Amino acid sequence: MRLRDLLHAADRMQKGRTFKIAASCVVVVAAITIIIAYSISLSNAAGPDLSGLIPAAPAEATPGAPSDTTLDATREILNDILAARKDAGGFALGVGVGAALCLAVIWLGLGLTMVGLGVGLVLLSALAWLWPAARAYLPFAVGVVVLTGTLAVLMRLAGLALSGPGPVLSIARAVLIEASRLKLTTVPIILLLIGLASLPGVLSADQPLRYRVQSFLQFGTGSAFWLIAALVLTFSVATVAFDQRDRTIWQTITKPVKPWQYVFGKWLGASTLGAVLLAVSGAGVFFFVDHLRSLPARGEREAYIAEQGPISEDRLVLESQVLTARVAVANTPFAYDREQFMENVLAKAEEEFTRRRAMGESPEQQEAFRAQLVAEMEKSLEKSVQVTYRSIAPGAEQYYKFEGLLDAKKSRRPIILRYKVNSGSNSPDALYRVTIEFAKVPAQVHEVVLAQWQYLRLTPEVISDDGVVEFRVINGDVFQGLPNPETITFPPDALEMSYAAGSFPSNFARVMLVLWIKIAFLAMLGVCLATFLSFPVAIMVAGCVFMAAEGASYLNSALESYWTTDRDGNTLYLNVVINAVATVVAKVFEVYSELRPTDRLVEGLRMNWSGVGMGAGILGLWTTILFAAGSYILGRRELAVYSGH
Repeated sequence: MRLRDLLHAADRMQKGRTFKIAASCVVVVAAITIIIAYSISLSNAAGPDLSGLIPAAPAEATPGAPSDTTLDATREILNDILAARKDAGGFALGVGVGAALCLAVIWLGLGLTMVGLGVGLVLLSALAWLWPAARAYLPFAVGVVVLTGTLAVLMRLAGLALSGPGPVLSIARAVLIEASRLKLTTVPIILLLIGLASLPGVLSADQPLRYRVQSFLQFGTGSAFWLIAALVLTFSVATVAFDQRDRTIWQTITKPVKPWQYVFGKWLGASTLGAVLLAVSGAGVFFFVDHLRSLPARGEREAYIAEQGPISEDRLVLESQVLTARVAVANTPFAYDREQFMENVLAKAEEEFTRRRAMGESPEQQEAFRAQLVAEMEKSLEKSVQVTYRSIAPGAEQYYKFEGLLDAKKSRRPIILRYKVNSGSNSPDALYRVTIEFAKVPAQVHEVVLAQWQYLRLTPEVISDDGVVEFRVINGDVFQGLPNPETITFPPDALEMSYAAGSFPSNFARVMLVLWIKIAFLAMLGVCLATFLSFPVAIMVAGCVFMAAEGASYLNSALESYWTTDRDGNTLYLNVVINAVATVVAKVFEVYSELRPTDRLVEGLRMNWSGVGMGAGILGLWTTILFAAGSYILGRRELAVYSGH
């Protein structure tokens, strides 16, 4: 029997119901067996013994000695972190996803395709075994093959999900088919798969494990989103613009297809393509991060087993600050006498008004000018008050406060103080000594690098019964009486306290959801613009909107330190105009930019469901407006005249 006949016979067999049922049973049983065996091996594995590693509290109180509460909290924190070693959740999830993909392969009739990919992997493995120089490239090849197979399965599943009746689903399904054929999308998809597969090889084993995990999360998630967003935005423009250019839209619109159905179908197909690509890249990032987590951290002889002490510093930071979902609380702004503050503002504004008012203006114009001065002075002085509050002169001290930490006290999880210190020109070789003192915790001197984030771990003992944390910061070494040479300043949002309030997998899922919501908005933006603009113009406008939306958060941060008055209180009119334009751009895209899903994931901050809901609501509203505009414009177009000429 020839090879072709064998392949035809195998194809008929894999499409038979009996084979599908039997193969599905084998996959399910194998997955359950693997998960059970792995769980048993973890439960039998010897873990670190914490007994005796944390000293008991002394019988008599000693100044500076840890209290019973602090020791109990420390034991609980270490036990929580080291318990992750015996958590089979990530492994079980990976096996479950693999089993689900295998079941999809079986029922979609893609068995021969996957067998072909498997044979390719075997050949590559044999080549690596025979040729040692090729072994370094084997993980890359395996990654490309696995991601390609996953993409093929998910694309078939997406096409199956869109195979229902009706013009909307028909158009969406045609969009997916078009995406698999166009070079415009095929090349970026190949680049995405190659980039994800090659990224693990870029990580340096000499780096601490927490940095490797953060780097992979940043580049894996962030780069994948940017590439997918640019691809979906370009493709959503192209699929509508090329329909008009090639006149294929005549065959669609002349059928009983309404403009809104055409627009919605194009958006559904483009956003589904984005969802598939995001699912492939997200799965690759998540499971490789879980693999990195199982590697030994710096200071460990094996994963979760420290060379000295109960836990290594690298592992502690990784588990408590990166692979978690922390809630961040900003410090309470400086409280001042609002009535006295407004009196000062009005007096300052009146003085400036008297000096600068123009003769011959009407009373209405003068009153409008006075109101503008009051608003500008209030904003400027408010900023000055807060900057003064965040600044500490050499040898001086300042008290800061955090509120709303009652849940952190109840959770008995570690509290992380994150801060950044600026001084002078932020010389990179300058090392400042800053004294920080909390209630019930002795004062400690910390060496800080200017303009770099610093982290301080605390136990819940520092939180009062009403959920408040107060601490004192001294600009210098209080024990040696050595002040720093210059004033130190905490930039806006550079004083933050956080605590773990969720798991990494659930946070990762919410981040992927937010990224898809952004991509869906961009898909509708591209479709809407292509209904009335040519392909080059629509791409240019869509790209400008995309860049403005992504950069709005940085624009907001820059506006915090952008002054519209000089040191004498004189208004800088050019700065006022620039500030007004930048403020409008930042406000329009504020919700889009403030979501910051990738940054939150890398920093271990929780993506709240409230934030997800608000972002989905605002972006959903914008998407609906663009959908209505695109449908209306398409309905008013003379498509035959446009396409013919």
